[in-house]
Amino acid sequence: LLAFARVKGGLALIQSIPKTEVSAAAAPLIRAAALVSGGVVLVALLLAWLLSRRIVGPMKAMAEQAEAIARGDFKAAEEAQSPRAAGEVAALALSLQKMRQALARREEELAQMQQRLLQSERLNAVNRVVVAVSNELAGPLEEGLLASQRARHALPGGVDAGWLESLSATLERSSGMLQKLRRLE
Repeated sequence: LLAFARVKGGLALIQSIPKTEVSAAAAPLIRAAALVSGGVVLVALLLAWLLSRRIVGPMKAMAEQAEAIARGDFKAAEEAQSPRAAGEVAALALSLQKMRQALARREEELAQMQQRLLQSERLNAVNRVVVAVSNELAGPLEEGLLASQRARHALPGGVDAGWLESLSATLERSSGMLQKLRRLE
């Protein structure tokens, strides 16, 4: 190995060092640098592994909860273990848990609304049937009532009209019930 340096007065100084001396002097430095580099790499790998467990573990648990929520399986999402972490991961886990609870409440409310809607549709169908029946019966009942009243007035005075009175009373009661049904519409 040659070393070259300029000195004042235009002179140059050249030094020759054998390669074995340089290698022998540099060997402990190279070994120390390799050990330090290896130690730093091992510490960095260990730190990365620990951090990944603290970050990836909770993220994986939250991803499983999100998948359960997407399937509509709120019980599985509730049973999934909530990640225990600090900072943003914990805030994200808490918001995911609140979202699951809100979705479960909304699903319950929708189920109740659906039941009420089905009940309302049934009542509406019954109401339509009542209206149709009352409209169909109104005309013949009114005609029968008028005919029985005319027949009662047209009968001679000595004829027994008890059956006609009974028929008129029955038709009047039926007409009154029909009127009540119409008012309920």
